[in-house]
Amino acid sequence: MIIINVIRKSVICLLILSLVGGFCFAQEDNSAENITLVKKKDIKLNEDILRTSTLNYSYPDVLKPVANKCKTSSREVCENEYLKYAKHPDKSVSSIANLEIAISQLAKGDTRKSLNYIETAIKQDGDNPFLPFVKAWVLFSSAQYNKALKEFENLLFLTADFEYTSYAKVGEALSYYHKGNKEKAREIFEYLYTTNPYLISFSAYMISRINFEKKSYLPSITLLQQSLDHDYKNYKSMELLAEVYEKNSQDIASWQAYATLYGLDTNNTLVKSKMDKLAENFDRPQIEYLYYMRINNPLEKDFDTIESEKIKVGLYAGRTRELNTLKSLEIMASSNYIIKDEKMGHILAGNAKELRTLNFDEEIKALNIKNKWGNTQFSAKRPFWIMPEKKGATVLLKNVRPLNILGADYSDKEIKGDVLIIPNKEGAIVVAEMTLEDYLPSVLLNSAKQVKNPEVLKALAIIIRSNVMAKNKQNSSEYFALTDNELFGIYGGVNKENLPVKNAVRQTKGIHLLKDDNLDMVDFYSSCGVLTEQGIKNTNEDIAFEYSYSNILKYLISNPPKDLFSAPKDPTKWSTVKWLYMFDTNQIFRRLKQNYEFSKELLGIKISRRSDGGRVESVKYTVKDSKKQNKIIEVNDIEENLFILGAGSIRSNLFTIIPIHRLGKFSEILIIGYDTGLGKGLCVAGAQGLEAQGKNYKDLLKYYLPNYTVKDPNRQAVKKAPIKQTPKEEKKRFLFF
Repeated sequence: MIIINVIRKSVICLLILSLVGGFCFAQEDNSAENITLVKKKDIKLNEDILRTSTLNYSYPDVLKPVANKCKTSSREVCENEYLKYAKHPDKSVSSIANLEIAISQLAKGDTRKSLNYIETAIKQDGDNPFLPFVKAWVLFSSAQYNKALKEFENLLFLTADFEYTSYAKVGEALSYYHKGNKEKAREIFEYLYTTNPYLISFSAYMISRINFEKKSYLPSITLLQQSLDHDYKNYKSMELLAEVYEKNSQDIASWQAYATLYGLDTNNTLVKSKMDKLAENFDRPQIEYLYYMRINNPLEKDFDTIESEKIKVGLYAGRTRELNTLKSLEIMASSNYIIKDEKMGHILAGNAKELRTLNFDEEIKALNIKNKWGNTQFSAKRPFWIMPEKKGATVLLKNVRPLNILGADYSDKEIKGDVLIIPNKEGAIVVAEMTLEDYLPSVLLNSAKQVKNPEVLKALAIIIRSNVMAKNKQNSSEYFALTDNELFGIYGGVNKENLPVKNAVRQTKGIHLLKDDNLDMVDFYSSCGVLTEQGIKNTNEDIAFEYSYSNILKYLISNPPKDLFSAPKDPTKWSTVKWLYMFDTNQIFRRLKQNYEFSKELLGIKISRRSDGGRVESVKYTVKDSKKQNKIIEVNDIEENLFILGAGSIRSNLFTIIPIHRLGKFSEILIIGYDTGLGKGLCVAGAQGLEAQGKNYKDLLKYYLPNYTVKDPNRQAVKKAPIKQTPKEEKKRFLFF
């Protein structure tokens, strides 16, 4: 029986496991005893209503070139183009032109101009319910809450369509909340919580926020845990949960929740100060309040290995893929092993399962190698290898003590291969050398959480193998080519594998993808909406539209079609497809200042460029500098933007931003978004839906990656026996016979 020692944990561990890159936090058991659980309300679902869209994406032909130009042009250029049609004799054209300018002005934060244009659009086309819908949000954005409420409520008389009424209810609730009628706001959010699965997480967060402000803490704990259960990436729910625990004097649980947030943004000094204050009364080192997997002895008993190219993997890497320095660790191998100095050669030997400790000595700035009795056997300042003698044997790295306890997942790792220890001035970093095929199962398991479909697992194994091969080729001269925390997956060791992923790797051994006959990185993401970035559909319905400002907003609030390949089996778990977040601008500004220190105040945020598929490619931040001059900072790196806007917790780059002003100041942003990732490559949830229709892994790769070819080195060209040719003279005799 496998014995794994783990520190006790509670439900919060399940909620935040993926948020922090593979680890979560323990809670005291007695903390749960003080919580009065609130019965979760039944979710009343009507699939016909929830999976049918009535939104109209039709677009005047004369405006299509303008919409296309706006994808890559500045908003100023785009608005000027639409202005040419703002007084067009065809009212349907002029109405849309004014609508597009209104939405653009709203995104820029100029609600006064936005309101003028949307009112002009309404005069041109009074029967289009989308126009008063936009007007209501413009009024809300400008803090005209009474007028916004009137528009949202009137909209409910104009249309009964679920998409309109649902988001009108959101606007109505937020308007009541910001004008101070929090009881009415809570009532509406409770209604949304029970009727709209797309908004469960956001509604639970807002109800909890209202409870917290009314000093009702215990119900907030349960609701916030439910919010995170439905959407584990909901940063604001985790932040509020930390505060609720703190107010409820649950110091350990509060520290653990703050630690999750700090792991996402290690420059958040406010969170760090709260953690330090909470830890003052802890009776154990802080690292012991974190949850990591602990293993007594090596688990691997079958010394098998899959021959393939060697790769070097840096271990204990953080969000930026930099390796964390370790102060100490324990080692053990599943077979006899040797320790080999980089220059001196063989220095020590060890028996199978013999424990050694590596401790950094601050005085001599070296790594002491100690036996199980604590005697120092060797002090190393140069890199050295731990090498099992038996092929296919493993090295177990245990009880790691890092310099930065929140920098990575420090669970015990069992490595099938050799381990390189590289001392430095503060401790040591660790690199593992293994075969590519031995590396893949653990990464595949992490990248395909809860995926059991064998064909999907095979397709993912091929994609990840291709990425490893491409990256290994790019960084072949480095100490390590990859880390255990790559964007395409986290490596946890052979202890983080299971039979389905091992079978998927073995059944696709060596198969990889080529683009234009070259190795290249291949994208994949967990869930997808109707259209991918490449224009690949995830539905058989005929859905296509011009990517204009208005149509993008319509798409983001639209209901997914009934046959969406990526639809979750659990009808309440839609956060991977549709989501809604609200972020404070002061937090956004703090993250922005990390790279732009001259900034003194954040005045506005606007999406400045979208891809052909409508996805955000760059964002402009308007700031005031030390000289009180307005400056524009344009950030083109999407990963940086996702970090600035939401500490990396925003699910994808397909979203729109509604600015929220309070007391004349830019205070919050509402982000309405769709699907996950960058919308490129294979969609895992979509592939699951296609496999259910009988597709195999080759079909899945061909569907989502049409520009790649599958290279299978296992298929040898079949040598055909040469055809015996009849000698010419014999042929002639035969022919003339």
